[in-house]
Amino acid sequence: MNVNLAKVLNEIEKEKGISKDILIEAIESAIISAYKKNYTGNLDNIEIDISK
Repeated sequence: MNVNLAKVLNEIEKEKGISKDILIEAIESAIISAYKKNYTGNLDNIEIDISK
């Protein structure tokens, strides 16, 4: 994971009390949704993994 993203997620977790895991899941879901809106074809095997 990019150091800047890690810092931002840590700050949000600290300030808002939202688990970093929840934030990562939300980002992954948003990326998948954006991909599906812009691409056609077989979309069943899309995976996003933001390594911790």
